[in-house]
Amino acid sequence: SWKCWMSTADDIFKKGLDAYKAKNYKAAESAFLEILNTHPSMAEVLLNLGNVYFQQKRVAEAEATWLKTLDADPMVE
Repeated sequence: SWKCWMSTADDIFKKGLDAYKAKNYKAAESAFLEILNTHPSMAEVLLNLGNVYFQQKRVAEAEATWLKTLDADPMVE
């Protein structure tokens, strides 16, 4: 069900955030991409994926991902 998937997505998102905080950017990227495979316009996930790309010096990908974030939710912080 949808609610079950969202709790799974929350768990994956938390793993991604934890990996990001630990500077494990590959694991963070994998977690965020896993969520975006089924929910491509989740602004908070896109924002964090952009941050991952930026930390990896993948500036063009970061910029493109941040622009997608604004498309998904212009009010995201």
